[in-house]
Amino acid sequence: MQTSTSYTPIPVTLTEGEIGIILCSLEDYVKNLDEGSKEVREIDQIFEELENAVDDHYNEKDGFKYGGTF
Repeated sequence: MQTSTSYTPIPVTLTEGEIGIILCSLEDYVKNLDEGSKEVREIDQIFEELENAVDDHYNEKDGFKYGGTF
């Protein structure tokens, strides 16, 4: 995801519940936006990144090597 500010990934530690709250909040927020807007595209990227983080966690936990989601 790139915005008008520089793109600098910052690692954070969130619980699965916290990620769920963020995803639900983003879902509700997007409902009021124009579907094709830049903001919606950026939120979609955030959504995907958070979902992939959860998927990767469970893939690793189940013995799959890290390398992204399936």
